[in-house]
Amino acid sequence: MPTEKPKLSIFCTELTGITQDKVDKGVPLQTSLMLFLKWIRDLTNNYDLTSESHCLDFKKKKCALVTWSDWDLGTCLQNECKRKRIPKPDIFNKWIDLRALYKVV
Repeated sequence: MPTEKPKLSIFCTELTGITQDKVDKGVPLQTSLMLFLKWIRDLTNNYDLTSESHCLDFKKKKCALVTWSDWDLGTCLQNECKRKRIPKPDIFNKWIDLRALYKVV
């Protein structure tokens, strides 16, 4: 939910498929991050997952965030959190870029 420019442009709607109604029903970035972290905590607890590469508990299943390019987590979220003075959760500091892997194959 954008707070500075809450009205979507036609370009943005056509590019993303996000409608004004979805934006109006959304939540601010800080709330979204909090809800996402709760969701991740619930998943990791319920399914015995870990995103820690150095975890020695072999009962835990490895998991990772996956993106299509570095833009969302490496650029956009980083800049948005910095600009709004919102701490970026550490979980967003590493991910698998499927686009980069796809280009290699």
